[in-house]
Amino acid sequence: MTRSASLPIGGYRLAMPVEGVTGLREFSQAEYAIYGRRFAGEKNYNAPSLDFLERRWNVALGTVAGKVYKIAFSFESDSKNTVIEVSTDVMHYCQQRLGTPSEQQETVYIWDTTDGNVVLQFGKGGSTYQISLFQTSRSVRTFPPISDTHTA
Repeated sequence: MTRSASLPIGGYRLAMPVEGVTGLREFSQAEYAIYGRRFAGEKNYNAPSLDFLERRWNVALGTVAGKVYKIAFSFESDSKNTVIEVSTDVMHYCQQRLGTPSEQQETVYIWDTTDGNVVLQFGKGGSTYQISLFQTSRSVRTFPPISDTHTA
């Protein structure tokens, strides 16, 4: 099966420019400390949340040189039944658009696409159940890594 391009969700697309996108808030120093930065010129943003599959999802964007290379959607709930229901819907959505996962483990499903990959991951933190849907551009292979040298 030919893999389609990554999932178009809520107007967010890999390689789209962030200039002119309203409601973006660059990560705080604390968020950068947690998530880090891997590439020279990388800036990461919390984007406005959106409705996807009849649920509200948080959105974060990873950018290099002003273009999106990573899109992270996350859904959380204290209700295991809600997360099971949403998980089923997300899995169906991904399989309908991307086919059978290229790789899967117990709580992680990966689809290779023409422009990168899509990763669906399930988890739990404390009493909160989480679903994460990541899209990463194949272009990351060409980005220069962030330098460890800093100028004063």
